[in-house]
Amino acid sequence: MLRHAKIAGLSAALSLGACATAPPIDQGLSGFLAGRAANAPSLIADQLAPISGPDTEIPLVGAMDDIAVAGWAVRRSPELAVMRAQLGVGAAQAFASGLLPDPQLQLSLDHPTNVSAFDALTGGLSFDLLGALVNHPNTMDRVRAEQERIRQELAWTEWTIAMQARDAAIRTVHLRQQLAIAVQAVRDTEGRLRVYEAAVSNGDARLDDLALRRVAYLDALDRRGTIERDLAVAESQVRAFIGLAPDAVLGLAANVSLKSSGDLDPQVLFARTLASREDLAALRSSYDANEASLRFARIAAFPLPGLSLSRARDTSNVRTTGLGINLTLPLWNRGQGEIVVVEATRIELQANYNARVFQARSDIALQIQTIRQLAAQRDALSQEVARLTLEADTLRIAAERGDVSLLVYETARSSLLDKRLGAVGLSALQAQAEAALEGVVGGLIFSPGDSR
Repeated sequence: MLRHAKIAGLSAALSLGACATAPPIDQGLSGFLAGRAANAPSLIADQLAPISGPDTEIPLVGAMDDIAVAGWAVRRSPELAVMRAQLGVGAAQAFASGLLPDPQLQLSLDHPTNVSAFDALTGGLSFDLLGALVNHPNTMDRVRAEQERIRQELAWTEWTIAMQARDAAIRTVHLRQQLAIAVQAVRDTEGRLRVYEAAVSNGDARLDDLALRRVAYLDALDRRGTIERDLAVAESQVRAFIGLAPDAVLGLAANVSLKSSGDLDPQVLFARTLASREDLAALRSSYDANEASLRFARIAAFPLPGLSLSRARDTSNVRTTGLGINLTLPLWNRGQGEIVVVEATRIELQANYNARVFQARSDIALQIQTIRQLAAQRDALSQEVARLTLEADTLRIAAERGDVSLLVYETARSSLLDKRLGAVGLSALQAQAEAALEGVVGGLIFSPGDSR
């Protein structure tokens, strides 16, 4: 009878386990690949790209600026979804480590087979509750600090991904501007080339001038091709960041507003960095968790007894009740290994925190210097491009009249094209440097009124 009951219980357990089948790993994959990714809630996303009203879909029609792209990347990035899942495992592990240990129950039955006697029964209950209760406050302090660290690390990861997506959006916007310039250059050089081809056929133009026109056209094609390849890569990165299908329409703003750098104070920004960066806060939480672990290890070094209760009946029907204590003798180990590891970890955390703070201060100073240098270079280049544009127009008219050689005009025209593309490149670099500065600080520091 007892054997049949055990078999029935085991069968029921297996049946229940079979019913709890996990869903397939590729569930929802088709919608995910089509760009219908779920939006993850995030305070950072709400700050960068707030959603107004019930609409929670990414605005594919319209123009998103670089900051809006950063916000939607936090909500929809597949890479962030993986990191959230990994951090969720860490949070579950921290929760599990804070639970009190369960007591252990042992039951046994011995049935005499060759004599007529009583069945021997033994029951025992053991638990290591005393040590867990004494150290429970330290355990909960460590669990709370670990959970806070996990939340802060996720926030910093979100901010990092947001800034990466923003950088890709900035590059995309400026590459589109450069592509428009390159496309226009191809049209202009091709139009002049075709006119010269007809003129050479009629004997009205020289062959060497035609060759110069053809070289100019091929150079323009080469520039356009290079920019198109770079733009395709940048657009692909933006789509990947915000979880869009490769063929989805990517509506971005035509320009990225540049900011004034005159009032940027490195000391003020450094103080703000210490207060706002989530990775530094995560290290402080790790330090708090380490301190709780150190208190735990020091208490655990003292021998605390484990208790066990037992109740038994032997084959002669003698009944006994027992109380047991198990105790670790602190002869060699004495818990010193765990204490040494925790103390060494604390030193590592301090060094890591100091290194990040030092690097942040250096990065802030470097980015401010870079922004100011790029702004000065861009202003100077813009003035020279305006002058060179007028001069190139004058040379074009003179070359058509035959007053100057075509080589002189083509040299000026090619240089003007390079400088126009370079001016857009400097704007991109300045916008990227401004975004990088906000990335280092850990928050937006420019207001819309600072645009220039």
